Amino acid sequence: MLLSLLELKLLLKGYSLLHAACIERDHKANLIIAPPETGKTFTIIRLIKDHGFNFMSDDIVIVGPGGLLYCFPTPMTVHTYHLKKLNLKLPISLGLKMRLRWFFKGLPLIGRTIGEFKLPFEEVIGKEKLVLKSRVHRIYLLMKGSKALKEADAEEALKRLLVVGRMHRNIFEDPIVRYAYMHPTIDLDGLFKAQRDIYEELIARAECFMISSRDRMYYAEAIAELSS
Repeated sequence: MLLSLLELKLLLKGYSLLHAACIERDHKANLIIAPPETGKTFTIIRLIKDHGFNFMSDDIVIVGPGGLLYCFPTPMTVHTYHLKKLNLKLPISLGLKMRLRWFFKGLPLIGRTIGEFKLPFEEVIGKEKLVLKSRVHRIYLLMKGSKALKEADAEEALKRLLVVGRMHRNIFEDPIVRYAYMHPTIDLDGLFKAQRDIYEELIARAECFMISSRDRMYYAEAIAELSS
């Protein structure tokens, strides 16, 4: 609900939230779009640690006019495979807490009541890596499937961005709708259409690529190669 209210306020000022990870290098922002559990966090951590990128967002980014992106550093979901595959170092107490959390979350019934293990981004990649804003350069759409890398045309990229980019919040939640009904100066339908315009401008300003793989290690390799 809080994200939905924040998005409403942003849209009234010509900005929008977007469900995406975002990294930056050489004053160029790169969005990584994918459904949950595809590998966004894994990919950006590897690119930051091994390929000189900076951090802007792990899950949500703010999109402004002219393709400007603003950081929104929410806590990062950290899995045990992040430690193994990315050589992350956590204090012993935190590492144990993380392993216990994911163990119990994997149990039937009880796992549904346990939240994911999250850490502030500073503890994962360091606060010195944070960049506040940058203009979009590329958009990478990640998919699970046979290994492939190809350019995505604007129409295809927009369709996928609209589906995934609006996850985790909804300006049409009941309390907001009731408020808008009593205050008709708030045009929710108009704001929803304005959000699409913001996303369309974002796509128009970016080079778009689709990266498909069953091995999440490949996503970072492909992005690093394209960025070299």
